[in-house]
Amino acid sequence: MAASWLNLLLPFGPIVQEDAITYHKHWWVLLRQMVLPLLFTGVAILALVYVLPLFQGWPKVGVAAGSFLPLFWLYWRYENWRNDYYVVTRDRILDVEALPLAMGTEIREAPLSNVQNVTMRIPNVMAASLDYGDILVETAGHEGQLTFLSLPHPRQVLQEVMSRVSQYRQRREDEEAQRRLRETLEWFVAYNEVNRILVLRSPHQVKGGETIDVEWRVAGLPAQIETYLSWDVTSHPQDDYPYTAPPLQGGIGNYEASFSAPVADRVYFKVFATSQGVCYRSLEHQVDIRP
Repeated sequence: MAASWLNLLLPFGPIVQEDAITYHKHWWVLLRQMVLPLLFTGVAILALVYVLPLFQGWPKVGVAAGSFLPLFWLYWRYENWRNDYYVVTRDRILDVEALPLAMGTEIREAPLSNVQNVTMRIPNVMAASLDYGDILVETAGHEGQLTFLSLPHPRQVLQEVMSRVSQYRQRREDEEAQRRLRETLEWFVAYNEVNRILVLRSPHQVKGGETIDVEWRVAGLPAQIETYLSWDVTSHPQDDYPYTAPPLQGGIGNYEASFSAPVADRVYFKVFATSQGVCYRSLEHQVDIRP
């Protein structure tokens, strides 16, 4: 618990919370911002110790009040450093800049889907020696470019951001593949439940002039349907057949129809069903004609 509180007060390293990683600026940035406040704070302490006893009355109160201003400046610089941070989640990236005492907050964010390029920049020799740098995130949306300034261990941050972007894209691809699979399965289910016209019985071969008896089943369609048998002797496949047996009215169930074998080498037939203006058809079947 003490380590977590210390990490919150002095977040020199990344803070991991569930699927989010929070980064703060390098400690060198804090140190640079606090040099002058620390100097003036030291002067204020000396004033309180050595100068304040020399005054009496209201001037003494003014010196005491003025000596606390550097302490407030010190607090402001520290809070201003701690309140600026960058967050990478499993699907978003955020740049948060907040002033102390809740005087203003600006949040820029972009979904990882909009990230086009991520680069690292080491601005100077000091940054290289202390291992800090900038991460530049280019996005395709209105966010433009998000810049993470003065992050410690920028190479690790770069790898983490790129890894998050890659994982996000992989999840999206997996979700899209699953969606397509679900649609395909739903299509097959719908096909089997709505468009299932199965030929149950038909001869494979007959003599010319004999009767070809066909039995089929219509399943999964609305109650009122019209179904019929059509055939042709030309080369196939095609959707429309010139010869059709009288249509049969009814609901789902088994139907029978027949036609005479034409003078040809073979005959092709399909079974059709029409319901609510939609036409369904079976697979094409073939019967060979013997002389």
